[in-house]
Amino acid sequence: MTILEIVGIVIGVVVAVALIAVAIWLVYSYNFLNKLRDTVHEAFDAMNNSFKKRYDSVADVVKSAEKLDLKGEFDLQNLSDVLERARASKNLVEQVGCEIELSNDLSNLFALISAHDIHETDEFKASKNSITSINDEIDNLSKYYNASVKIFNAKRLMFPTNYIAKLKKIEPFIPYETEITKHMDGEK
Repeated sequence: MTILEIVGIVIGVVVAVALIAVAIWLVYSYNFLNKLRDTVHEAFDAMNNSFKKRYDSVADVVKSAEKLDLKGEFDLQNLSDVLERARASKNLVEQVGCEIELSNDLSNLFALISAHDIHETDEFKASKNSITSINDEIDNLSKYYNASVKIFNAKRLMFPTNYIAKLKKIEPFIPYETEITKHMDGEK
């Protein structure tokens, strides 16, 4: 065997090993991106379960508020309509919009009851307390969701996963707090 043949074999082996290493790296990167995407979905599902519990509690508030003397100053039907839109929402953007409306309507209802010194029934108080507890749960779950989104979106922008994301058309996730923060700051 000549030196040129040996060099050719060595170069061939080095190129083959390099190609295999790149292929393994790409597969690992794709699998890691999928794992992060699954983590985001799991975090959203947990938050979504809390939304559903909240919707049940809001329905209980509406039901118990019907027994209170609101002096015609609050439209419980509008609150029920927003609740149904929230339950039917298909994505995070729709859901956040409904969540903002629900929060505003509930705040207005609670403020009206407090301002007019309307006697709250035990059923109403229990529903109101349940919403407060669930809101705390949603706050904690949204922090986990947002952290998962931040990690996923950052990894999606890094080499080589940025190319994989483009090839597979993997979109970034929207943080939950972003829309609420904009609303609270008065931005549109």
